[in-house]
Amino acid sequence: MSRSVLFLVVMAAVGCSRLDEDGGQGTGGKADDPTSDAGMECLAELTAPPVGDVEEAWVDLGAWQAPCDYPYGQASVPGYSLGGPEFWIYGAAELARLEAIGQSLSYGRAHFSYENATPAAKRCVVAAQQRFADIMADAPASVAQLDEATDWSGSFFNWTNDYTGATNGSASFRGLWMYNGSLVKWVSETRSDGTCYLPTRAKLDAFAEACRSSYPSCRGESYPND
Repeated sequence: MSRSVLFLVVMAAVGCSRLDEDGGQGTGGKADDPTSDAGMECLAELTAPPVGDVEEAWVDLGAWQAPCDYPYGQASVPGYSLGGPEFWIYGAAELARLEAIGQSLSYGRAHFSYENATPAAKRCVVAAQQRFADIMADAPASVAQLDEATDWSGSFFNWTNDYTGATNGSASFRGLWMYNGSLVKWVSETRSDGTCYLPTRAKLDAFAEACRSSYPSCRGESYPND
């Protein structure tokens, strides 16, 4: 066999090997393709999450994907604001992962990093933000009445209990509640199966109504386990 023919045979073998290792692409394959389902956990731009009716608590977001960056300001409503996000972690493996990457935790399980949250929790906090915007577009009268009757100034904070790899319902704060008389925690839950439990208009109405008499120590109805 001539040297030129031998060279072509060797190069062809190398090329086939690279195709096998790289999933047929030769430059990283499907897993590195940002447009493929296999290599993507988030989207560059926000698309509206399918949160359903404002009275629907259990929400399965299906194939919807959260944005790679938290969409600050997307829930802006005149007179009311939604800060966040805040993640409370209950899965042992997830807590270990966060510790391994150096993520600081408050109270041993809470953090404020959207970037370091689980994919499921990202989906649920963005869905909770959309639910907030949907409800506050036609807010219950009790919310304005609470604002007028107390020192609360209309501020909310987006919080999710993340049960990824944990038992559902293991959190202590599992409903809307008032922090320090100034901030209503907008609590959602990221269930172990990836579905979300979101605040409803009725729950906000009941919370605001009761809070006028219990302010500043206001806690809404706890969410069910199933």
